[in-house]
Amino acid sequence: MASWIRGAAGTIAVIFLIIGGVMYMISAGNKEMMERGKKTIIFAMAGLAVVVAAPTFLYEIKRILGGDTSGFTGYDMETILTNVLNFLLSIIGILAIIGLIIGSVWMFSAAGDEERYKMGIKTVTCSIIGIVIALCSLIIVKEIKILITG
Repeated sequence: MASWIRGAAGTIAVIFLIIGGVMYMISAGNKEMMERGKKTIIFAMAGLAVVVAAPTFLYEIKRILGGDTSGFTGYDMETILTNVLNFLLSIIGILAIIGLIIGSVWMFSAAGDEERYKMGIKTVTCSIIGIVIALCSLIIVKEIKILITG
């Protein structure tokens, strides 16, 4: 049932992505129609990202909480913290990728609008900085773990 719902939601998101593209193409310079097309594309991409990422989020939450509880004896604090950190870093990574996509769409669809182009560059730059910070935090936590446990 869940895979059917996910497939339907993904199909609807792709349809709206196409509709947004068509709206943008046939706008003929009409600013209002271009903005509606851009918003449709952005929201469709966000919806598609949620549909694609949802199973990963559910898997990570299940893994953090212990997954299959038959024969489960519990996790130690280190394992729980590691699972939570991996989950948070996967969320940051997915959000950064979404930011990269949205920033790129803003940059490429600026159509001479300098403010939208600058906003796209800023979004892409912040997303890259977010990825670097997430990776550095993972390295720092792993090194601290090595120092503590030996």
